[in-house]
Amino acid sequence: MRTITITVAVAAFAGLAMFEARDAAAQTYTTELKVCVGSDGGIVRVPRNGSCPRQTNAVEIGGVPGPSGPAGPQGPAGPAGPQGPAGPTGATGATGATGATGAAGPAGPQGPQGPQGPQGSAGQNGAPGAQGPQGAVGPQGPQGGPGQDGAPGSQGPAGSQGPQGPAGADGKNGADGAPGPQGIQGVPGADGQQGPAGTGMAQVVDANLQPVGFLLETLKGLVIRRNGDDWISFNVNTKGFVQSRLTFYYKLSNCGGTRYIGTDNGVALAYVTLFNGSVGWYSKMVDKVAQPVVSMEVFEIGQTVGTCSPYAASPNIGEAIPVDLTALAPNFRIQ
Repeated sequence: MRTITITVAVAAFAGLAMFEARDAAAQTYTTELKVCVGSDGGIVRVPRNGSCPRQTNAVEIGGVPGPSGPAGPQGPAGPAGPQGPAGPTGATGATGATGATGAAGPAGPQGPQGPQGPQGSAGQNGAPGAQGPQGAVGPQGPQGGPGQDGAPGSQGPAGSQGPQGPAGADGKNGADGAPGPQGIQGVPGADGQQGPAGTGMAQVVDANLQPVGFLLETLKGLVIRRNGDDWISFNVNTKGFVQSRLTFYYKLSNCGGTRYIGTDNGVALAYVTLFNGSVGWYSKMVDKVAQPVVSMEVFEIGQTVGTCSPYAASPNIGEAIPVDLTALAPNFRIQ
């Protein structure tokens, strides 16, 4: 076996069998290891299993630590790290002692005079002074006016009656007295003769000369007549009553309850009446009053049974009043 002394830098061998770090800063080590050296003196490898291949020699290397190399230059300072979080606020310190009072400054200039204050209240009256000496007597004043009349004296005794004087002239007549109570009514006189018949207003009569009404307008056959205490107006012709389509309104569904009819009475001297057959209908309502309804019934001309339908609205209506003139016969004419 040959012994060869070889200086080996540990950094050149990636796979040393074993080593021990003695000084990390100087990078020097003391180690014993085997290397396989060739015939030319070069290191072939470091055996891991302790045996070298053929044509090589196993060499044990024992090193002694060499001197430390010089220190390398100091590296540049690293970048400043991020600022740490702020620490908690410290407790408030004690209040310091009050400083000494400074010297007084010079007096400032006098300010302008302020406005005059309000007048003070009146003082109390002073004590009365001592009475002065009596003055001299003044001159006599002028004479005063006459005094008031004294009270009248008592009445003296009546004198004797003198002779009667002549009679005076007659006085004026007095005012008339109030009228006396009414006397008993006398016996009525006899009736006078009947005067001649007047022309009067034209009248429309039926075929049996029964009165239909007073004629107001001939072109439309407008007449008026009494129905109880009411005056009503309607249109007629020679055949009878002018017929109209009638619409009744109801406040109950299915056309039940009180019948209402539209109001068109003008100044209400007479109530407008519409006929369907020989029965007429009118309303005494004068003002146009909107009332809510829920159904209506329509009678076309000549119908005796109307058609009922829903009707939700608020028309101007009044209660319907019937007038039955079936006793009048057709063939109306003027008398």
